[in-house]
Amino acid sequence: MLGEEFLGVAARLSASSREADVRSSVSRAYYGAFHVAAQFLEDCGVRLPRSAAAHEKLRYCLQASGDGAVIGAANRLDSLRSARNRADYDLANSSFGSSAKAVLQLAIAQAVVDEIAGFSDAPNNAALRSAIRSYASSVLRLPVSE
Repeated sequence: MLGEEFLGVAARLSASSREADVRSSVSRAYYGAFHVAAQFLEDCGVRLPRSAAAHEKLRYCLQASGDGAVIGAANRLDSLRSARNRADYDLANSSFGSSAKAVLQLAIAQAVVDEIAGFSDAPNNAALRSAIRSYASSVLRLPVSE
């Protein structure tokens, strides 16, 4: 399965007026973008932990890349995670009462996925991957392969 498939689920759920569907759409949008970003790191040779720490470490790796577009994607991914946490855990939060919230989060998630696809094929890809691998290995102490 590909992470992008969660975006299709998020899109279907975002069309609903039910709050549970809107909240689930926000969650699926985040996880779609998260899995695409995690696959990019794996393609760079970085192995993320299979725990909740993966979310933060993924963001740190992207932010340490030194590339403005990658850092922007990392920041948008962090914003998506915050919205996902509110959707999943803050049931008193009334901002999930309409599909507008889900549609916005889905658009952000799609932008992150598109950005990752763009810098995956960028001319400076080797330098970008090297910077990410170096940070993951030396600072985060993550397993890294070539």
